[in-house]
Parts: sequence; structure tokens; C-alpha cells
Amino acid sequence: MPKSREIALTSLDLLLLAILKQASATNYFALQQQWGLSIGTTHPALARLRRTNLVEIKPATEGKAGSISLTRRGRQALEASWRTSLTTARNPEEIMRAVTLAALLGNARDKRQALGAAREVAARRRASATKLRVDLEGFGRRKNTPVGLHMWMTALLDTATWEAQAAVLEEIANELEGAGQQVVSSDTQTPKTEPERINIDAIMAEQQRARRLLDRDERTL
Repeated sequence: MPKSREIALTSLDLLLLAILKQASATNYFALQQQWGLSIGTTHPALARLRRTNLVEIKPATEGKAGSISLTRRGRQALEASWRTSLTTARNPEEIMRAVTLAALLGNARDKRQALGAAREVAARRRASATKLRVDLEGFGRRKNTPVGLHMWMTALLDTATWEAQAAVLEEIANELEGAGQQVVSSDTQTPKTEPERINIDAIMAEQQRARRLLDRDERTL
């Protein structure tokens, strides 16, 4: 067994642990196809989690697929740490992970906090974009030099990126808040009911059925 060592859990680490809590035994393919996580991103993170005994990774053997599962230590670490993502998320990717964690594990208060964090990051992104647009007005003749032109183009691209990210985060918060009990209640009072857990098996079965139908249609072409 790998020697246990403490590590600070990132938002990706916490998301992976939460997914493994929902899907008791999964694999790299499922993480990619069902959750949109790239192998290049998840492989080193899972290797780190394995070294600290938070996950167990069983390699594929002849006639049997490999699997990734959550250990008892991993479950304890997840329960103790996942809410930190609601207050430490600083960029859109971390915010989306925090919202997903709240949807998977949280109560109504956690979900409201995650959406509030999304709006805060959106506001910071928009403020940064506004300031940079003001700064761009002062470039003037600097654009006549290659260095100045490059700096201007880079700043212009950053401005557009930050404005787009702000708009998307606000759209996400508005959409999820409007989804009612399925994701988060906009009511600040005690929610009437808690949202149901995500049924991973049902999602997998539906995706497999869709792939079979797609394969059948392709064969008939």
C-alpha cells in the first residue's frame, strides 16, 4: 500500500472524490465521457490521490476492466474539505467545480453559496475587463511598434475573454437558480425538500442506449 502523505486538496481533487462517492467504481473512460474531464487532467490528480490513500486504482486485467474507487480515508477527506471550494474558488473553472460539488453533496445553503460565489467571480472578471478597456484607450501610438501592437492585441483578447467569462458565469447562476429544487432554491428560507441524488446508473444506461441507436443508424446509411 502506498505510504500516506498529507496534501492540500485542489478543487479538481475534491471534484474527483465527489464523483467517486457517487459512482462507487468508475474508470478513466467514464470520467472523460460522462463528466467531461480530460485524461491529461485527471490522471496526475488521481495519481496524487492514490499516493495519499484517498483513492484506490485497480489496473485492467485480462477479461476485467480497471476501476477507480474512493477509500474510507478519501470519503473522510471529502466530507471534511469539500466546502472550502465554495469560498476559495477564484476562477471560472474552480467556480464550476464548486457548483458541481454543491449540486452533488450540498444542502440548499451550500448551493446558494456556490451560486453567490459564481456571481462574485463574474463581477470581478467584468470589473477587470472594464479597467483594461480604459487602459487600452491610452495605447495610442504605442500600437505603431511591434511590442506595443502585441501588448495591445493581448490586452484586447484578455478583455473579451473576461467579459465572456463574466457573462457565462452569470448565465450559469441565473439558470441554476431558476431550476428550483432540482439544483438550488432561490428562497432564502429552509427548503421544502432536498434535491435528489444524481442517478449515475440511469445516466450511463441512457448514454449506452443512445450509442446503440447511433451505431444502428450509421450501419443503415
